[in-house]
Amino acid sequence: MLGLAAELPGRAAERVAEVLGMSGMVHQRARSQWASARNIRERSSAIVSVLTLLTIDQSVLFRVLGAGCLSNELPEPWLWSSEASAMVFPSSGTLAPAAGRCRPPPAFEIGSP
Repeated sequence: MLGLAAELPGRAAERVAEVLGMSGMVHQRARSQWASARNIRERSSAIVSVLTLLTIDQSVLFRVLGAGCLSNELPEPWLWSSEASAMVFPSSGTLAPAAGRCRPPPAFEIGSP
């Protein structure tokens, strides 16, 4: 989900780094570390090197979900945006392909199931 696997094409790994908000150089170094790892401890070190650089704010979950999508590990995490009145890709704000056909979720009312 962090775009470290060698099977991930270079351009996809660059997009994952962008979505995570990291420099491409740092991400490439972590990918090299992952590729040369001989055991789980060395792979864990590569993962931690990425995780420690993530900006922890209210968007971190959405950025990680977006990165998982870009690395083909997770389905697209489209979320409802009340500002855009449409479904958006959470980390970039890009409208979903079917945005024109989307309806807002039903309003929550106190006492509703």
